[in-house]
Amino acid sequence: MDMKFLQCIVLPCLMAAAVADFVDSDATCTILNGQCETRCTCNEGYTHMDEQCFAKVGRSCAMNTDCVPDASCTGSTGSQTCQCPNSLVPSFYDTKCKVKVGAECKDSSDCMIHSECRTGTCACMDNYTPSSDNKTCIGYVGAECDDISQCIEHAACSGGKCKCADDYEGNKTCQKKESLNETKKIAIGVCLGFFLVCIGFYCCCCHCCRTKSS
Repeated sequence: MDMKFLQCIVLPCLMAAAVADFVDSDATCTILNGQCETRCTCNEGYTHMDEQCFAKVGRSCAMNTDCVPDASCTGSTGSQTCQCPNSLVPSFYDTKCKVKVGAECKDSSDCMIHSECRTGTCACMDNYTPSSDNKTCIGYVGAECDDISQCIEHAACSGGKCKCADDYEGNKTCQKKESLNETKKIAIGVCLGFFLVCIGFYCCCCHCCRTKSS
């Protein structure tokens, strides 16, 4: 195969296919907050939508139009950042503002990850529980996850699922293996104690019956 053909035709095509961002229509990459890397890509802290680069939640900005949809540019001049309003929370990758648990919604797409719209309110899906601030839905053991922050305490995200960390076990929540053994010991002790009380009561009753009959 002609080397010039590889250099001029095949290689540029392969490089272009490897980049998943958008192409500037005039091929000069003049998009604000973008840079040229074979194709136009957004700078760090920005995400592309509709051929534009918008600042993610928590990133610096100068005006509301700099931010991703539904976020606003807030703070004192010189230190402004894109923030979601009170009823909304950042998505997992800070690229959108989503409705938190307990707030009103129209569709499940309005709600944050691992939650859905039920009777007009965002609620955590089955096998998930809301965080104390209702900003995230935390997965029990076996729930799907993308990061350890999406799993319950003492669990890790492994293979896309929440699993108990080493030295912990459980079918829903994770408890230290030693504490589980202690719990079992206590339960056995309680049962044994109750059994002995029953035997004592039975023996006492038998003794009373014999005394009366004599």
